[in-house]
Amino acid sequence: MSSEMLPASIESTNVEEKLGTSDGEEERQEPRVDAGAEPISKRQLKKLMKQKQWEEQREQRKEKRKEKRKRKKLERRQLESNSDGNDRKRVRRDVARSSLRLVIDCSFDDLMVLKDIKKLHKQIQRCYAENRRASHPVQFYLTSHGGQLKKNMDENDQGWVNW
Repeated sequence: MSSEMLPASIESTNVEEKLGTSDGEEERQEPRVDAGAEPISKRQLKKLMKQKQWEEQREQRKEKRKEKRKRKKLERRQLESNSDGNDRKRVRRDVARSSLRLVIDCSFDDLMVLKDIKKLHKQIQRCYAENRRASHPVQFYLTSHGGQLKKNMDENDQGWVNW
């Protein structure tokens, strides 16, 4: 039997049982836009109830995240105490001469806008970082490094001079 065929009194009772509401609460949970407008649909009412439940459980989720962070931190400390401490340090390997060379020509920075220069800076940083981590690093060169790019790198990344 569908809900369309049920009398209004039975249908509202079923909704109250599902939502756990009483007669006094029903009016409060069904706000009206206008005095003559229809009450909120069941679907909208369910959405409101889920949203309310989500908001009520916010603190529980927050506590759960904190507990998870603490647990991971404790596990990490236990792993560090069990090992000799060199696990997280970068392992230095013998520098192998590579026949490959990577050259980035920066002489066109005067034709770029600031946004493009910042992007180029990020790309150069990424290339350098990936090259350091590579199993077979290549020789990395920057040419015609000056002007706006050098100024941007000086302002945002003081460590580039150690490359």
